[in-house]
Amino acid sequence: MFVAILAILMGIIGVAALALGLIYIFSPWIGSLAQSSLVQFLNQYVIHAGPLTGVILAIGGAAIVSIAMGLWHQEAWSLWVCIAAITLGEVYLFFFKVPFSYIFLSLLVLYVYLLAVRQHFR
Repeated sequence: MFVAILAILMGIIGVAALALGLIYIFSPWIGSLAQSSLVQFLNQYVIHAGPLTGVILAIGGAAIVSIAMGLWHQEAWSLWVCIAAITLGEVYLFFFKVPFSYIFLSLLVLYVYLLAVRQHFR
């Protein structure tokens, strides 16, 4: 049950990143208001919005969804990939963005949760 909660949370994060990436890619056709709001959010909390930001977010979101599927099936590789990715994300946010933002704290809670349920993985 604990692992299912974790897989669902990672799936939600992956789908959100994938959706943000696709919105950013197609934002010139959606309208300038959507692009300006999204660029402002990404610059402040996630990554500096450059020309490849949408592609990076879309590919990262797809990778996170595949990791979530591995977590759902309790595969050990997905646990360690998830821990490594969260560690890299925490380091990036701490040193290059807002150190104690909601995203940073959410990832920290998810990291501790991953370590707590690691005995459920094969």
